[in-house]
Amino acid sequence: GALAAMIYILLVAPAQHFLGIESTHQAGFISALLFLVPGFPLVTGLIDLVRQDFQGGLGRLVYVAMLVAAGVAVWAISAIFGWSVTPEYGVSLVPWQHYILRFLTSFVAAYGFAMLFNSPHRVCATAATIGAVINTGRIALHLELGVPAPAAVGLAALAAGLLAVFVARRTRFSRVTLSVPAVVIMIPGVPLYRALTYLNNQQVDEALASLFTVMFTIVAIGMGLALSRMLTDKNWLVEKQERVPNLWEYEGENA
Repeated sequence: GALAAMIYILLVAPAQHFLGIESTHQAGFISALLFLVPGFPLVTGLIDLVRQDFQGGLGRLVYVAMLVAAGVAVWAISAIFGWSVTPEYGVSLVPWQHYILRFLTSFVAAYGFAMLFNSPHRVCATAATIGAVINTGRIALHLELGVPAPAAVGLAALAAGLLAVFVARRTRFSRVTLSVPAVVIMIPGVPLYRALTYLNNQQVDEALASLFTVMFTIVAIGMGLALSRMLTDKNWLVEKQERVPNLWEYEGENA
């Protein structure tokens, strides 16, 4: 994480000094660490918890918490170089340009995450297409129709799960390898690492705002994927029958 942030700084700092680019590019170095976001175990851990597989779910979430320690690298690098992690710019594009760029960048990001899972290129391309469609739709719901951000994320995750099932039934691809890379790009990695930096800098209000954004978004992703499984897999609608142990029988056997 520190190496990725350093490479970004070594590229942008000379451009600021010699080419006169704006200082707003400083906030972009936090994006250089997004490949460290443990999206796959996070999403699958949430699904495990929905299915009441607490052993698998808690194990994956603990692994996620350990990898979040990469945020220390963000704070250390930002403190050493005095770079800000708060963006000071906005997007000034006409709507069609904005959404075309969102679609293309979402495709690249989802394709990259699918490659990190060692998926074949056809699977990567399919998952990236699903991710580009649902992420662009999520942004349009939020910006154009005023849908709250967590609700838009939940609907996008639901759409990703349904599209993954539709494709999986017509191919040999697994629904997990299609749906998880598509929704991983919606995990708010930038607010997560930014919140850790705020906490280290004792900016509590900004840190809490970022952490709540992360929490609501992650829950919405998990519920959207879980709902898609419930709608397409009848096994998810039936709770497993488990026999409750009889304490009297247990004591009788021990006696």
